[in-house]
Amino acid sequence: MARTITVVSGPESVGKTTLCLNLARHLAGKGAKVCVVDADTGPSALPALLGITPGFDLRDTVLDGRNLQDIIVEDPAGVLILPGGCGVEEMPVLEASRMNRMIESFFDIVRYDYVLIDTRGGSLKHVFSFCQASPEIIVVMAPKPASLTAAVGFLKDLVEGGFEGEVRIVVNRSRSLGLAKVAFKKFKTSVEKYLRISVTPLG
Repeated sequence: MARTITVVSGPESVGKTTLCLNLARHLAGKGAKVCVVDADTGPSALPALLGITPGFDLRDTVLDGRNLQDIIVEDPAGVLILPGGCGVEEMPVLEASRMNRMIESFFDIVRYDYVLIDTRGGSLKHVFSFCQASPEIIVVMAPKPASLTAAVGFLKDLVEGGFEGEVRIVVNRSRSLGLAKVAFKKFKTSVEKYLRISVTPLG
């Protein structure tokens, strides 16, 4: 069974997609079979980073019933990419159970060690189903007050929606490791005080 991880962030640009792709390539470089699900239903940065123009995407799976195996592409590093569906409003509101069935149907055909789900930054409604379908999430934020506040708000909405998985934090775009540690400490204090959940620093 693949280890499924959903990568999320607030509305600001914090390097979420770049981090997700680099993590996938790192794992693939160690011999793991990795798939990145491009779950950004807006203008996604992933195809641009990879320099690819997919023939089909998740829109064709959700709306037209196309098999997930038919739309997958492979990047030069050996990471398999499941392209997202830009502008598809039906995708953000999929029930977690339906999202689980869709992803599991793909796993029945190809076995992976890791599945990383790169989501749309911003409001919870665009990523909730993906988070609920994943036992763990990575929250990417910058060491700025606005980014920390957005991340706390996102987790608040997610927890109130019933999420009970593992939460790991990446402080990205920091000028130093010391500043990143200070930012995480402030974030952890706020989360544990107001949300009473545990968060773990990932890097």
